[in-house]
Amino acid sequence: MSQPDRLALARVLLARAIDDETLVRKVSPDTDITDAIVGFHTDSRLSRS
Repeated sequence: MSQPDRLALARVLLARAIDDETLVRKVSPDTDITDAIVGFHTDSRLSRS
């Protein structure tokens, strides 16, 4: 993979990580959203990566 391609991929992955962090910060105070739900969606996301 060329250097520009690696940089582009790194930017995409960073953007996704920022989105994930935003989600966690927003839903973590909500006690109606259980760890099991978050874990399920995390596993799903990782499986598609």
